[in-house]
Amino acid sequence: MGTIINFKCENCDFEFQDKDLIFYLDENNNLKEESLTLENSKLMTKSLLEGFLYESYCPNCNKLIKTYVPEMNNINLNDEEITEIISKYNKKSNEKDNDENNFKIIIFDFKTTNYRSRREILENNKCPNCNKDMSLVISEKIPCPKCGNELKEQ
Repeated sequence: MGTIINFKCENCDFEFQDKDLIFYLDENNNLKEESLTLENSKLMTKSLLEGFLYESYCPNCNKLIKTYVPEMNNINLNDEEITEIISKYNKKSNEKDNDENNFKIIIFDFKTTNYRSRREILENNKCPNCNKDMSLVISEKIPCPKCGNELKEQ
């Protein structure tokens, strides 16, 4: 838990830090985005809404995109309510940056979607801005999202 991995492309200037992110609602119903630690895991499991947060890169927009993947829904929020909570949080964040849509939400049932299918959903995705292909997973197994060459763990 709490693993931070730095990736760097030896061909271009692309660098990325994978912080093993999660999100959850705190006791005041504020959305929190934090690295996964034992303490945060305990807070996460008590939350009304929780999940994983992936930061990825769209080479077409040249932007980092956040993707929220809700995992558990203890109070039976529907998809629209989940989307509203996350969108409201990101709207506040984007007001400061005056940025484009820098987030998306992927909702699927973890209990009925096997690991291979989940991985395929995360690796084969579209940017919310330009609707072009982008992977949500950045790792040594995935080519550099900027130039297509090999990424190295630093």
